[in-house]
Amino acid sequence: MLDAQIIQRTLRVPAPTGAPGDGAPVARQLDAVLLGVGFAATRELLDHLSELRPHAAMDAAVTIIAAVRELVGDHVEHNAYFRDFPKGVPDTMAFWVDCVVDALAAGDRSAFGQGGVLNLLGLRRYGRYQHSYQEMTAGRDAFVASAKDRMTALHLGRPLEVFLKINSGMNRLG
Repeated sequence: MLDAQIIQRTLRVPAPTGAPGDGAPVARQLDAVLLGVGFAATRELLDHLSELRPHAAMDAAVTIIAAVRELVGDHVEHNAYFRDFPKGVPDTMAFWVDCVVDALAAGDRSAFGQGGVLNLLGLRRYGRYQHSYQEMTAGRDAFVASAKDRMTALHLGRPLEVFLKINSGMNRLG
């Protein structure tokens, strides 16, 4: 968990420790996974993982992938409301008024509690896709093409023990 936080905050992977071995296949697989989500491991990081036993390299790869998944928001389920985001997002008030009008027009009063109190999150259009799957994928090619040049590098850092020692010394100073 601490390793993942360090990766997320510094884009440096605390140097994994372990017995020497052939972790090259794991390093190559990690590199492929990272490239698929806009990240790239530096040569130094890949070389380090390649020199570890496969089990140690795999443990490090699992930690790295989990940290990156959180960085890109893959650890939560997303609902893409607006296909041209950030363009095409309606004014907040207009969006909620449309949701209320839709509920009233459909005769759906489930979001209206006693005394006329309105539960916005209970409106039938809230939390639902606003566009069909076909509409959402129609703009995908332009998005993918524009994202190809965006890559975040992950670097090899110092061993976790060294990192903790450095930071504990800084905490005493400040």
